[in-house]
Amino acid sequence: MKKTLSLTLVFLMVLTFFSACSKSDKPSAAERELSITFDSHYENINESSRRAYTSLCEAVINGDEQVLFNTAMTEDVNQLYYTSFPLNVLVKSLNGLESGNGLHIEYNNESAEHKKLVEDFTDKVNEIMNVCGFGKVSGDRYVFNLYQYICENIELDETVLSPYDAITTSKGSTQAISQMFEYLVLQGGGKACHITNFDSGANLLSGAMLSGNWYLFCPALEIKNNGGKGLTCFAMSYERAAETMGVSTFEYTDSVELDSDIFSQTAFDELKTASQYTVNGNEITANCNGTQFVLPIK
Repeated sequence: MKKTLSLTLVFLMVLTFFSACSKSDKPSAAERELSITFDSHYENINESSRRAYTSLCEAVINGDEQVLFNTAMTEDVNQLYYTSFPLNVLVKSLNGLESGNGLHIEYNNESAEHKKLVEDFTDKVNEIMNVCGFGKVSGDRYVFNLYQYICENIELDETVLSPYDAITTSKGSTQAISQMFEYLVLQGGGKACHITNFDSGANLLSGAMLSGNWYLFCPALEIKNNGGKGLTCFAMSYERAAETMGVSTFEYTDSVELDSDIFSQTAFDELKTASQYTVNGNEITANCNGTQFVLPIK
């Protein structure tokens, strides 16, 4: 009897040990670390430059004073770093090492304060992603939930210029809000890119993939036009975006003009008059001038 009891206790202890390891190996959403992502327009930048960019971002996150990589790649690295990494605002300067094989990083704050700011930013990103259902809803529904969250919770303020500040203060300019949307789409595993136009510099917007196709989004204009209560700037085709924003051409951040054919899908174009919508479980219905349009999002 004693031998049987002892074996049972040993079994339970081993089971508890492996159960604890299993739980600790799978971090909760609140413990999730930032992914090093970049604007999807730059997916063709060579792998070495992408690795160098990742090393630079990780160094900033950790508060390291230097990062080593071949500085011949600096132009590509900077393109990714200043376009896609919100924490760059915590860095005062990047200067080449005397050895020529990397960069010295100078921060705006002392080490402890810097690490606290990174931690707070990470917590806020995870908080927003949790609210938007990351890991619990489909990728398409996550994009919708994120658009809805931004429209309902972010105040349009053209003096707040960075996506870092938009995320941490819930205020942002058109550019900051667009880049916030893109960054959080990318953090969720989706594809997104930053779009500009030079007909009207204030009308910056985002490209993002939804249901396997590229569309244009402008949550900032949604906030401006109807207090964020509509979907008039959600999942726009190129033609609809040009009409809505009163512009003729759009460009990526490297001045390459958008190919209108890539953004030609019109599945959501009825939303151009959708100043109100309702969410009932998995069904999203927009009021489009008295006509009820059910969004094709699962």
